[in-house]
Amino acid sequence: MYITAKERNNIKVMDFAELEDEEKENRRDIVRDICEEVNKKISGTISRDDLLAVHRIPGRDNTRARPLVVKFERKDVRNQVIRSRKELRGTMKLVDDVTRDNAGLINRLKSDSRIENAWYFNGRIFAGCDCVRKPIDLYDSVDEIFKRR
Repeated sequence: MYITAKERNNIKVMDFAELEDEEKENRRDIVRDICEEVNKKISGTISRDDLLAVHRIPGRDNTRARPLVVKFERKDVRNQVIRSRKELRGTMKLVDDVTRDNAGLINRLKSDSRIENAWYFNGRIFAGCDCVRKPIDLYDSVDEIFKRR
């Protein structure tokens, strides 16, 4: 399942601190904090104008901060930030904003012993084993793509 071009400009920010009182959480402050953290760690600079929208994903789990969805105005800025996610470790965790079905597919691929790695790139899911990288669709049979060896 592919995502729309609009969704390709989104990333999820995991484990970003959340205020106890959701009503007092100001989105402008969140945008400012994200820009400051990213600019401290990476060589490029992003401004508030690069972020179109920020919102938390609704959820009931009170033990962890709910993920933030950050929508970027331009894909090149989003890609610059996502490529720099290693440098941002410890402050925030960045992941691609994929559909629930695609996230499940990636998890199934990662748990398959024949597949060394599975990842999402540019709207597609890829899996690799033995130096072979193959695009995987939601309805593909993994057994046929990676024949048992």
